[in-house]
Amino acid sequence: MGWRYLDIVDFLLIAEAVLEVKAERLARLDRLGLADSALAAPAASFAGEEAYETFPTKVAVLGWHLIRNHPLPDGNKRVGLLAMIEFVRRNDWKWSPTRVIPPPPTRSFAPWPTEASAKTNSPNGSS
Repeated sequence: MGWRYLDIVDFLLIAEAVLEVKAERLARLDRLGLADSALAAPAASFAGEEAYETFPTKVAVLGWHLIRNHPLPDGNKRVGLLAMIEFVRRNDWKWSPTRVIPPPPTRSFAPWPTEASAKTNSPNGSS
């Protein structure tokens, strides 16, 4: 299938919006090649076979590589997430993250025992 992949210009525009730094300035970063590599990862193939066959896998690979490669001085996770969402929308898919399971309620602990409470809670009931 003819997927519409993001390129370095898309990445720079997303990063500009997130970091509030002009894309022209971001384009001069020395680690920008790492972003380019990450953007190419979802389209990887070997001997004519796609390395990542399903679209959701391609989306995950894009985000993982952008975040892991860390091409920006700040905002890599935010830019990675927005790049994933843009990739999904550009290919007419719907972004629907899985349901977030809330953390378990915090456990309340009994107050720290004191000498006074030890005397009143003794097994024989005496002080």
